[in-house]
Amino acid sequence: MQLQLVTLVSAAALLVSGCARSDDPTPGPATDASITAAVKTELLIDSFTPALHIHVATKDRVVTLTGKVKSREDKVEAVRVARAVGGVSAVQDELDIHQNF
Repeated sequence: MQLQLVTLVSAAALLVSGCARSDDPTPGPATDASITAAVKTELLIDSFTPALHIHVATKDRVVTLTGKVKSREDKVEAVRVARAVGGVSAVQDELDIHQNF
């Protein structure tokens, strides 16, 4: 089931991704939608993040993460994964830690 979801999100990311402008100092996807898709895909690929409980929104290349994670380590990992995506200029961490979910 998760493999099918990863495949579906990966395909969506490829469809909406664009190339960065040549004068852009932050290489990666060119649109907020493609950045969101790329971050979601990377979170799904990373087995240490509870990707299905994390909502990703992007505005002006700033990614906001909301939702639930089980630990501080999951929170740190989700932010690290989002920051590593090309085109992301900043990450706002609004994740809540819920140990019993």
